Amino acid sequence: RMRTTSSNIVAWKVFVKIPETGSLSRAAIELALSVSKLSRLLAQIEDDLGETLIDRSRRPLQPTAFGQKVLAKLRTVSASVLPG
Repeated sequence: RMRTTSSNIVAWKVFVKIPETGSLSRAAIELALSVSKLSRLLAQIEDDLGETLIDRSRRPLQPTAFGQKVLAKLRTVSASVLPG
């Protein structure tokens, strides 16, 4: 079970941004992070979950089947707690 910290929140933003942009470098630019920091944050939540979230073998980068399920849950949670 993951604890919610500010670094975890940034890590989840990283996870969401990668499929949106299709690449680590574009996601890093949009989030104002270095690619290495972005990669470490993604690895952190993957390690915490014990599952791979992003298929790094495909271009553009896409979520794994597990990652797709997590994205769907994140969108549901965001829609229920964030305005409009």
